[in-house]
Amino acid sequence: MKQILYAILTTTAMAWSGTAFAQAMNCSEEIRKVDEALGRTAKMDPPRVEAVRKLRDEAHRLQTEGKTAECLATIERAKAMLEIK
Repeated sequence: MKQILYAILTTTAMAWSGTAFAQAMNCSEEIRKVDEALGRTAKMDPPRVEAVRKLRDEAHRLQTEGKTAECLATIERAKAMLEIK
């Protein structure tokens, strides 16, 4: 019985860590998209570009702290301002 419980707990922990890793990679990918779009901001007004940069920096900070859901929400706001998917 102990072995079965241990196997279940181990499998569950591995699944959770795999999901967290995938989400973190997704956040990195989304930040990269914003970085690329910021390189093409010649036509945007400077205050808007600055706001996007602040959101991007905030998303990176959240990702570093392991707050993936908050990171993704923040980077989505930046992407909306840049009008990218």
